[in-house]
Amino acid sequence: MSRPEKENPPEIYYNNEEAKKYARNTRIIKIQTKMTERSLQLLNIPEDPPENIELAPILEKIEDKLSKIETKNTTENESTELESEGSYDSDSPFEDEQNSEDEELLALEQELESLKNRRKSSFILDLGCGSGLSGQVLTQNGHKWVGIDISESMLDIAVQRNTIGDKILLDMGQGLPFRTGVFDGAIAISSLQWLCYSNKKTEIPFKRLSTFFSSLYKCLSRDTRAIFQFYPESPDQIEMITTAATKSGFTGGLVVDYPESTRAKKFFLTLFSSTTIKQVPKGLGGGENLSQKDVVQYVVEDKYNKKYQNNQRKKRNWKPRKKSRQWILRKKERQRKQGHKVRPDSKFTGRKRKDRW
Repeated sequence: MSRPEKENPPEIYYNNEEAKKYARNTRIIKIQTKMTERSLQLLNIPEDPPENIELAPILEKIEDKLSKIETKNTTENESTELESEGSYDSDSPFEDEQNSEDEELLALEQELESLKNRRKSSFILDLGCGSGLSGQVLTQNGHKWVGIDISESMLDIAVQRNTIGDKILLDMGQGLPFRTGVFDGAIAISSLQWLCYSNKKTEIPFKRLSTFFSSLYKCLSRDTRAIFQFYPESPDQIEMITTAATKSGFTGGLVVDYPESTRAKKFFLTLFSSTTIKQVPKGLGGGENLSQKDVVQYVVEDKYNKKYQNNQRKKRNWKPRKKSRQWILRKKERQRKQGHKVRPDSKFTGRKRKDRW
């Protein structure tokens, strides 16, 4: 099965018909959702309490309730003193009111606790958002997002599905036109490998990757992450992508989930927009986490393993040229095993004779 990157550019490959198939396929939707959730897990957005502006109204309500309870307590104390003197009725009208106020105060405290424990709503850049499948997962997790894609048909599907988020028609290889430090993170699902192919004579893959990563580094705030799930065709593509990202200022490495599986194996490029070197997360299913140096070693070893396997395959499938010495010796040996009378081998066996006059 040929890769779609080799057939046509993405803006042509994902036409109206292909975009509709992509949006209706339940298997693709399931895979996209899982990969987006895994990317959010690797993005590791910190859990921060909300701003004081959101907490202020609830705190004021709690203080008002506490002050009312104090005034009620003082009036109850005065009523008990009067009742002891015999000048006040023993039936107190404050018991039911006290119970309802306690319940309301408990509900306010629970709401305050849930606000404090709420995950921070971040501003995420979705690179290659397509039909908005990954954007829906971001919305479900309480994040705001902006998506870019080069296919107009895919963006039309995202608009028709009423996805919450801004969509922009843009080519990643030409750079990102956003302000400095505006995003809290970035994810890309199955879109990075498209930059490794050139569709025109003027397009140079490494130059396009360098332009993309340098502009992405500028629009990300410091100490944030960018997660790229991609399908590399060869180790050379991995090396080219990591080299372009490193030259743009990123640190990080490669996370490989389920490396022993053929179908479930997934590559996640984890990049940090900070100068300090951080630990790369571990892959699932006994997966690998490769730093920048390990990625180069991984690429070299993968190249050597594939070259060795190809050589072994060639040796197994090698056949001598017909009428050559090796071909004649093999045939004579096969006839001996079959019980035929065969002339003994000599230095003249398979020797080329001169042409007769």
